[in-house]
Amino acid sequence: MTELARYAIPFPVSVNTMYARSKSGIRKSDCYKAWISEAGWELRIQRPRPTIGPVTVGLELTAPDDRRRDADNCAKSVMDLLVTHRVISDDNSQIVRWVKPEWVRGRKPGCVIVIAQADAP
Repeated sequence: MTELARYAIPFPVSVNTMYARSKSGIRKSDCYKAWISEAGWELRIQRPRPTIGPVTVGLELTAPDDRRRDADNCAKSVMDLLVTHRVISDDNSQIVRWVKPEWVRGRKPGCVIVIAQADAP
């Protein structure tokens, strides 16, 4: 696999806290909206280029504290961010072959996104 890009963003919001109930239905939570804004600006500063074709996405996660978390709950917010900012065209199975979240210690809290060209089927 050929690495195409690497981006650093703030630690992702868990899928469990992305949405909240309101009188009018389900809406994006305040913490998710704040993360979208902060992570979006961090991504833009790094001037991401759109990727073409099938890719793999690695998420190197460094948590801000010692709470127990599920790594896969962090993937959805990151994948949606990549699609919103047109780094990847979609997060469906034809574009993203796999997403691998992993815990990394000894770094500043956050997430490093590693996008690589997927091997041909």
